[in-house]
Amino acid sequence: MFKSFGFGNLTKTPVVREVGEQYVCNFSLACNHKVKKNGEETYEPTYIDIVYWTKNPSFVESMKVGKKYFFDGLLVQERWEKDGEKFSKYVVKAYDIRALEKSSTDEEDTESTTKSTKPKKSSKSSETEDVPF
Repeated sequence: MFKSFGFGNLTKTPVVREVGEQYVCNFSLACNHKVKKNGEETYEPTYIDIVYWTKNPSFVESMKVGKKYFFDGLLVQERWEKDGEKFSKYVVKAYDIRALEKSSTDEEDTESTTKSTKPKKSSKSSETEDVPF
């Protein structure tokens, strides 16, 4: 088992299919890494295919091409046969996907949520509060 995590930019709109009571979401992220060419540092992309199973695909359906996302999962080899020829490829079976960039609507939602859910200060002093341990 190989744990894999990283981040990259979404290359195209995810494909979401319903399978029983769950959804399988397939998409690709472009992850840049530094290389030296002719003594000059440049970036080259590595394309990572992601397979993500979920009961609620709304987050994946809201993903935007070009935006940066974090993934965490396991590197696995998929194998199949077609017309007698065997094929295989490596994919990351992700169990956590997160947006690393917020859109302007996300920031507005976060600000309104933060304002309404701030904890209120207790009127008791810290010396009189019971500590449960």
